[in-house]
Amino acid sequence: MNRQAEFRSRYRAGHPSWRDSSSLFRQLLGSVSDSTTRVLDVGCGRRGLGSHLIDSTGLVVGADSDVPALAGNVEIKRLVAAFAENLPFADNSFDLMPLRFVVEHLPDPDRVFAEAARVLAPGGRIAILTPNSHNPVTWVIRGIPNRYHHRLSSRFFGRNGDTYPVQYKANSLPKLDRLLAPHGFERESVMLNGDPSYLSFGRFSFAASRALERVLATGPLRAGRVHLLALYRKA
Repeated sequence: MNRQAEFRSRYRAGHPSWRDSSSLFRQLLGSVSDSTTRVLDVGCGRRGLGSHLIDSTGLVVGADSDVPALAGNVEIKRLVAAFAENLPFADNSFDLMPLRFVVEHLPDPDRVFAEAARVLAPGGRIAILTPNSHNPVTWVIRGIPNRYHHRLSSRFFGRNGDTYPVQYKANSLPKLDRLLAPHGFERESVMLNGDPSYLSFGRFSFAASRALERVLATGPLRAGRVHLLALYRKA
């Protein structure tokens, strides 16, 4: 277990009602899918969306431009090497496109959303889980050059996985609404979720991060919680 996962587990132990954003995202996907749903997991990397969703939907295809990461994915049976801006699928081929921690890395989100509109059938959905640009953690990450991200992730969190450059070009609700609307998408739901583990490197930083979570749980400051989960439907 890396340090971030350890602090997340400790926070959960003290806040039993709290759920991490990945779990909430899987729940969101489950609420809009069934045995007939065709899912295209764009940016799937080495992991899928959980065995329950994969087993309960009609079709799951994983797409990623990182071929080594794709080769390490043992959850999804159908895998395709592809860029999100140029998907090798026919029009109206899918019903649900999860973008799990993908949007923050997109250099041209408008092109990706245009492709999503093309490959999704009428009534199809984009489900997004991404860092919220209004959160202080995002401000810190944006201030650090991309070339240092892997080193810092390994040093402070004990993580040695894939690290990709961040762009943050569509990481707020107003930006997502503005970018998706021209492609025929309407927002169905949105949730902002907190997670104190991102700035937790030890006992004192963990305490400070928990204090920040308490601040961001009040009134209009809730708009600054670290994760944005949103669902958009194609007309």
